[in-house]
Amino acid sequence: MRITKTIFVATLFFILGTVSHAADGETVLAPWFPRNLPDGVQFSGAVGARFRISTLVKEVIINPGSAFDFEVDIQAEFIWMFFTPPFIGIAIWSVAKYRTSIELLNAKGRASWVLENLTSLKHKTDLLQVQGVFELMQEYFHCSFGLSGVVTSAEIVNGLFAKSLNQDEAERFAKFFSHIETLKFNPDLSNKDCDIVGQAIVWIRILEVRR
Repeated sequence: MRITKTIFVATLFFILGTVSHAADGETVLAPWFPRNLPDGVQFSGAVGARFRISTLVKEVIINPGSAFDFEVDIQAEFIWMFFTPPFIGIAIWSVAKYRTSIELLNAKGRASWVLENLTSLKHKTDLLQVQGVFELMQEYFHCSFGLSGVVTSAEIVNGLFAKSLNQDEAERFAKFFSHIETLKFNPDLSNKDCDIVGQAIVWIRILEVRR
């Protein structure tokens, strides 16, 4: 009798294991699900055929009339949804949106574009540094603050950036910018100890945080 029960359990296990590899999970598996579940056990149902099913019988030998645990584990396979047209469309849109954001961030006159170009001036001659700093900051004022024309130190000290800088900061920024204007027309006054590129980078970062 024990041999018969063992063969029965092994056969049942083999059949259910084979069923788990069937192409149409709904049609083949439906008869094996119990109509009346034991108390405390819930099963809300499953739709579709993309499931992995595994079974387990802990007891190798079962006595006649005795109960035994038969476990069925059903796991949905979600990997397929990443290849559906809606998901692919969302992915393409997200990538395009990200690229547009990066391009806008790095557009001419934006802070990241200005900072990158300011950094590249560090190994240039004093004259090229002065001209480069002046032109790059003008681009920044036009693009990021919507200002037109040539921004001067006089406009800065008169409150052009009052919403972004307090009075003391505005005066120091105007003094720095006045120094750039002076060197632009009088490069011989350049001071080797004055890092105008570094100062320009600091002011751009301050303005970017405050605006």
